[in-house]
Amino acid sequence: ALLLVLLASLGLVWQQGYLNRLLLSSVTAGEKILLNALADAELLAIARVDVELLRRLDSSAASSAELQQNLPGVDADFWSSLEREGINLPQQASQIYALAYVGNEAEVALLIRGNLASEKIKAWINSRYGIDKEDEQGIWFARIDPSNCEKGKPLLASIQQGQLILGSPAAVMRITGRIKGKAPAGLDITQWQNSLAGKIFSLGIFSPARWQGDNQGLMYSALAKAAAAMGPVSEIYLDAAPDLASRGVKISLSINSNDSKFISDSHALAKNWLDETRKQIAGDFPDVIATYNRLSLSHSRNQLQAAIRFDDQIRHELGNWFASLFRFSSSSNTATLVQQEVLNENPPAFVAANLAQVANFSAKDDFTDGVYKTAAGPFGVGIESLALKEGQVEIKL
Repeated sequence: ALLLVLLASLGLVWQQGYLNRLLLSSVTAGEKILLNALADAELLAIARVDVELLRRLDSSAASSAELQQNLPGVDADFWSSLEREGINLPQQASQIYALAYVGNEAEVALLIRGNLASEKIKAWINSRYGIDKEDEQGIWFARIDPSNCEKGKPLLASIQQGQLILGSPAAVMRITGRIKGKAPAGLDITQWQNSLAGKIFSLGIFSPARWQGDNQGLMYSALAKAAAAMGPVSEIYLDAAPDLASRGVKISLSINSNDSKFISDSHALAKNWLDETRKQIAGDFPDVIATYNRLSLSHSRNQLQAAIRFDDQIRHELGNWFASLFRFSSSSNTATLVQQEVLNENPPAFVAANLAQVANFSAKDDFTDGVYKTAAGPFGVGIESLALKEGQVEIKL
């Protein structure tokens, strides 16, 4: 009986991730002070990547080449440009934070902690973007639009005490001011902060309905519509933790709300979707049914939870899973017709053809001029020519 109790206790410790928190990285006292400063009352979302833990779990994570392959930057030269200035984020960074605030407009920033050399970062910004000015706030610069060589919105970078903060000026100044003043948390992030130990990645979204995307572009508008549908939601937590037993990863999602009916209804909808998807996937995509079978749903009065475990073949499994999602979405709206095997009583007959029966090829100007040209707005845009060269389509506008 004691042995059974011991085994059950060890299973519970492993299942809940307490072993990860005990054996793997934890949040230091200094980082907790930083988190309180980041938790401004206007904080909408915060994400944390524990680069230090990634290096401990997988030595290849310390390679910029591996990062470039799996997490591309702005362009192909982005990571190489960092290395040329002696900056190797996979080796030098400890944690990376991404933050979004909702004030009069969306403010975003990136905060990187680690062994960072300020002069090297300053030289990289100057060589890649060009420094517009430098003052007590930090380094001001702007990205260049490669399509028209025009400067984008101004960006601000602040480098202090092994920390790099860069992003929209309002967000950077908000963060640096609160860090200098050791400001207390203006938002309750206790639950998110207490769950960080042993997590590779963790995302917290607080009151997502606060997101406003008016006049911000198509993507922001879509996010705003999604946020409006989540009015009753108080927090959303998404995290990835290493599974020490299977050398894999456990991905968890939690949705919190004070509206118990919303949680119950959402659980019922999610469960019905999962059951129906499993039935269809089992027949159409049997190679990924095991992934869906590992997806679990649960709920309490104020929380909806979903979790899925991956083993050490996570990259292969995720690739198959995403491929099945695209195939599933493209085929789910079309009727499935079962073709009966019948004999074709009038099969096609083939006879020899001669060149006189084949019309000569001639270019059709009205194909491009009539179909693709538009005169709307101040410009008329059209396709002047189409060509196939070395396996690539070349379009001249």
